[in-house]
Amino acid sequence: MLSAFGWAWDARLIRSVVLSLRERDFTKTAMLSGTGTVKLVLKEYTPFTMPLIFSTLINNMSWAIGLEMTLAILGLVDLNNPTLGTMLNWAIVYHAILLERWWWILTPVILSLFMFIALYWLSVSISEYLDPRTRIQRVGG
Repeated sequence: MLSAFGWAWDARLIRSVVLSLRERDFTKTAMLSGTGTVKLVLKEYTPFTMPLIFSTLINNMSWAIGLEMTLAILGLVDLNNPTLGTMLNWAIVYHAILLERWWWILTPVILSLFMFIALYWLSVSISEYLDPRTRIQRVGG
């Protein structure tokens, strides 16, 4: 259900990048030289769109994890599935703060922070590695 609501913004973003690439000179050159549409998309547009696709994919993963945690804290999901959100929900239900059991709350919070930071670093590194402009600077072209 989360993926059903999360794809529309990213699809518009990727479509706008492809539409801007369609107006560039290398597209017109490829079309005049007889390159087919599929080959044009795979050979010319993919290097420009892959960093964006991967970064939006990883950002959607972070969004889905955060939304699941929020829904679980509110008690709107099945609480029998062990997730970070259900751990926080049970810590709230069993009054972990009043019982001074700080590790019941801090453990899922710290793990989720580490997960979000790791996903962000993965997104940045993939974008930096796949971006043709930074690749040219890295190789020294």
